[in-house]
Amino acid sequence: MKIRPVRAIFSISVVVATMWAVANSAITTPSIDAVVNAEVTVVRSLVEGVVEGGPPRIGTIIEAGERVALVKGALVDQSFLGELRTEHLSLEARQTSLNEEISSLLALRNDLIERIERYKKSMTKALEHEILGGEAERASTEANLNRAVSELDRAEKLYESDVVSKKQLEDAHFTVEDLKGQIQAKSAGIEFNRTRRDAIATGSFLGGGHNDVPYSQQRLDELELRLTDLRALRTEHAHRADAISQQIQVETERLNDRQEFAVMSPLNGIVWRRLTKPDSAVVIGTEIAEIASCEKTFIDVVIDEKELAKISIGQKASAKFVGADRFWTATVRSMRGAGAVTADRLLAAKPKDRGPQEAQVILDFNAADLGAGADNFCHIGRNVELIFNVDTNVFGVVLAAIKGALEKARLGVATGGQA
Repeated sequence: MKIRPVRAIFSISVVVATMWAVANSAITTPSIDAVVNAEVTVVRSLVEGVVEGGPPRIGTIIEAGERVALVKGALVDQSFLGELRTEHLSLEARQTSLNEEISSLLALRNDLIERIERYKKSMTKALEHEILGGEAERASTEANLNRAVSELDRAEKLYESDVVSKKQLEDAHFTVEDLKGQIQAKSAGIEFNRTRRDAIATGSFLGGGHNDVPYSQQRLDELELRLTDLRALRTEHAHRADAISQQIQVETERLNDRQEFAVMSPLNGIVWRRLTKPDSAVVIGTEIAEIASCEKTFIDVVIDEKELAKISIGQKASAKFVGADRFWTATVRSMRGAGAVTADRLLAAKPKDRGPQEAQVILDFNAADLGAGADNFCHIGRNVELIFNVDTNVFGVVLAAIKGALEKARLGVATGGQA
């Protein structure tokens, strides 16, 4: 009978301990498998060359647009630029040759024009003389015709008086008709020479034994065609040379950019890793440095997947750095189940390796309120203890625990009494 009070006190202690354990597990879900993490951006070289002036030392705060490193493009291929310059020189030489040929043909053309003008003048003058001579001969023939007509009239009168014979009268008629024919021929010759003279004024030369234009005029026409072709070819070469000059300028600027390429930071952050050092030879795509974003740090925590049912997006959690006393608030942003593949080399810190039944939870927090800076690498990599505040019916859980503990105590007391 003396044992009963001891057993009762022991039972009550078990009940209280059970109540505390159940209540504490019902309202909180502790975890220390958390780390402050951040995304990193890999900065690469876009040219071949040698690194100069960077990258900055690890832990340096860097702003977006700030230079991370300078790459001297000692290995830049300038063969294409050389080809462009060679072609440009060739085109300039062709234009010079064309200009010389065009100048020579122009001089020949001017000489031919002078020859044609002289030929025109001489032919016109000769025709004028022929026209004047023809008119003089026609005037003389007309005078002879007038005299022959008078003689014919006199012969006809004398014939009536039987002074002249019939043959003499016929001779007088023949003479008149012959002179009329000569006058018509002279007039036709004069008209033909006038036509030739007028044709020469328009550039055509009429007459037997030659074409409609002289040889010099034919050569001049050929020269004009040749000059037209040469001018068109010179214009084509000039346009091509201008286009190549623009290509040379673009290629020169491109090579200048490659000969001294500044690698810039794409974001505000901190130099997390230096992947090259000064005097290192790099190629296109070589990683220069990793920049961690201090503005987007987060808590990366691994928990048992069974605990996900107790956590929701936007839920608050109490957090503190391992070894520290100060608690601060973190907010659940996202959750990934145990089956998700989370290996990501673009993270600054390595979270705990997840087991087959462990999930990942991401929480946001205000790193600036915790003194994040270059001296502490924005807290990236620090381990964190988390306590998730679970919203559940604590009273019901505790009441059920008390009932269970009391029942166990009663059975224990009953058993002790029988003993």
